Amino acid sequence: MAESNNKLCCWTWETWTKIIGFFESITGMLTIIFISLFLISAITLKDEIVIPDDQAINATYVFNSSAAAVGVTTTKLTETEYNFIIGYFVVLLIYQVAYTVLAAYLVIGVTRKNLKHVMLWIVIKTCLLLLGLFSLAGQFILTFFGYESDIWRKSLFLSIDALLIMIVYNYYKGERDALASYDPNAPALRMPNLKGCMAN
Repeated sequence: MAESNNKLCCWTWETWTKIIGFFESITGMLTIIFISLFLISAITLKDEIVIPDDQAINATYVFNSSAAAVGVTTTKLTETEYNFIIGYFVVLLIYQVAYTVLAAYLVIGVTRKNLKHVMLWIVIKTCLLLLGLFSLAGQFILTFFGYESDIWRKSLFLSIDALLIMIVYNYYKGERDALASYDPNAPALRMPNLKGCMAN
């Protein structure tokens, strides 16, 4: 299949799309490893860092002898706090697994010229971007009423996501147009069936 002639900073859309896919795959796997190690440590050390909710008042402990030497103390977690933290990181782990699988689909789509996989990435990323924009709008409203909100950092990340989607879509469009010049009825020109994408 012919490549698009369009380029960004001397690299083709295909090269940029591969970079995006590999970068997201690698960072996703590293994050999965980090979260998994954290969860394993938290579960292993539960008896040392958690106390029952009814014993939480004024309960402090010293981490280790070196911390004791400098007088570092902290409050133990209650059962409720511990369960909340574990639940949060479990959800985050599930999200990161899905994020990494999606990035792998993008890499497979580019290397095997499977535009259904590429479009799957574009569709899901666009949906997440729209959800992020709704969240950002809510944060703007809170800021207007005097509440603190980290809107600038979120705006930056959403802008980066929009740029990545634009790059991948330009690659998809170039490959789609090249395919159409050979076969106007090519199935890759149609919007993909998401179940079919996952089955491939």
